[in-house]
Amino acid sequence: DSAAAYPSIKRKQWVLIAHWPYGVYFWPGGFWLYQWAEPQLSDVVYVSAEMAWIGRVVAVAGDTVGYKSNAFWSKQRNVTVLAMPAKTYLPMSVVQKECIDGSCYPIWHLANIQEQEVLPTMLPPGTVYLLADNRSLVADSRVWGAVALPHIIGRLYCWSDLRSGLGL
Repeated sequence: DSAAAYPSIKRKQWVLIAHWPYGVYFWPGGFWLYQWAEPQLSDVVYVSAEMAWIGRVVAVAGDTVGYKSNAFWSKQRNVTVLAMPAKTYLPMSVVQKECIDGSCYPIWHLANIQEQEVLPTMLPPGTVYLLADNRSLVADSRVWGAVALPHIIGRLYCWSDLRSGLGL
């Protein structure tokens, strides 16, 4: 669902789901043959569990996290949120820049909507915590809980980011 990554990835933008940053994934069987890396903070990943969805890694195993007053927080991470001009986005919305340990990306909320609160939770080994960049309209770890690493199928790359990274 492209809505989960809005405003980072917009409708009709091409994305690539890449397995290679994390290992060799056997797609027909639905399992990892070999994994050499784990998702890192701020990676946007594709999840296949109870349902398929995408989210951004905002915390890793051992972190204590929560969500209150429409804001993510982490006991172990430096989380800051800055306002961004909303003139290019939908009316009745709030666009902010969220930074976790210096990695920044845009997030989007519907104005005047109180989002689901998450009580402090320590992430167990072998899991990550994922939030959608579109915080108001998408189910993410606030609903599904921490995601086990085997359920992460790959990292998403936006075509424009991929092209610029390859010098195209």
